[in-house]
Amino acid sequence: LKVYRDTSLRSQARSGSERIYEVAKGDLLELLDNGIQFRGYYHVRFPGTTITGYIYRSQAKRIKGDLPIFYDTSEAIEVTVIDVDAGMSAVAVLPNKKLLVFDAGLYNRAYDYISARFDKNAYEIDYMILSHTDADHWGSAKELVRDYKVNNLLRTDYRASKRSKTLTEGVTEIGKKTSINDINISEVAHELSPGEEFYENNGVRLSFLMGFGDLPNGWTALSSSKKNNGVSIVVKLEYGDHSILFTGDAVGRYDGVDGCIASEAYMLSTLDAEMLDTDILVAAHHGADNGNCKDFIHAVSPQYVIFPSGGSYRHPRRTTAERFLEYGVPTKNIFRTDTYDKEWGGPEHYKQEWNVPYSSSDRDIPMDDHVRMVLPMNGNIQIGYENQ
Repeated sequence: LKVYRDTSLRSQARSGSERIYEVAKGDLLELLDNGIQFRGYYHVRFPGTTITGYIYRSQAKRIKGDLPIFYDTSEAIEVTVIDVDAGMSAVAVLPNKKLLVFDAGLYNRAYDYISARFDKNAYEIDYMILSHTDADHWGSAKELVRDYKVNNLLRTDYRASKRSKTLTEGVTEIGKKTSINDINISEVAHELSPGEEFYENNGVRLSFLMGFGDLPNGWTALSSSKKNNGVSIVVKLEYGDHSILFTGDAVGRYDGVDGCIASEAYMLSTLDAEMLDTDILVAAHHGADNGNCKDFIHAVSPQYVIFPSGGSYRHPRRTTAERFLEYGVPTKNIFRTDTYDKEWGGPEHYKQEWNVPYSSSDRDIPMDDHVRMVLPMNGNIQIGYENQ
């Protein structure tokens, strides 16, 4: 229902009952009891809360469709996977104006998004996790550390190939800020154990599932790029009964082989089923075919999947998306930060990527396909594109 005028929800379906909650013109309410009227009243819930009540039919209009996800509630957290083009960055907003940042995207786009929404004088970054040393996950690290108060940082220093200017400048900026609790798992003193909970704030919990400061034994046959990706720090965020798994560029497959390897094989053999099980999976390596093996998908058992943009690398791959569809994730529950992306290289390249509209004539434009989620302490997850 869309509310027509400022009014109140009542405790019962009658005019003389107690007024229990104020609603304003333009508010949206979730219909309960299949929309049946009781003496002219609808039974409704205010989204993101456990508050239910009754509103008279003349004060609201019925609207078909899913509820939008951007409601205010003190008992929910909001997480946005930012459309940084070919890269990964996400930001979670906690109730006490603290932010969690997962990877820092490509170029300055993550910084542009975060600084536009969250005033650096009002918000601070309580934890920043940089999954691995690829530049498309470090793009805004320098600027975020420079301009925001950053309390804690979790990263790895491992690099199998040349270090980028982006990485070098980010590490230099971090070194300038002695107030940051800089946890570099490449240093023995900062090692974390698989499954270890390392953060709690207002009911938000972060657990370390995997990540390496050096290349594990047995991974030497991987290419340099797979080595850099394979050590990715994997983190699980939990709030209430809901959870999100951030996987960085974790490696899980050889091309054409269904069995799990490297990062995903390690997690399957090390972590119990409860730790891997999650509601929302930010898919490994932008949906590349060298991640997201079948056994890992089954263990994670996601309800929703998000593919961060892969730019010109033909990610998410059609073959990867089909593994999620085969598992049972419906198409409507799969999101990507590069909708309507047409890859360079012609039709054969287009066909390698999943869900590409072949008639499109343009590559995806960055910064227009942010995926936002609201995780309430009680109630259903809300998820959708910020720009509908």
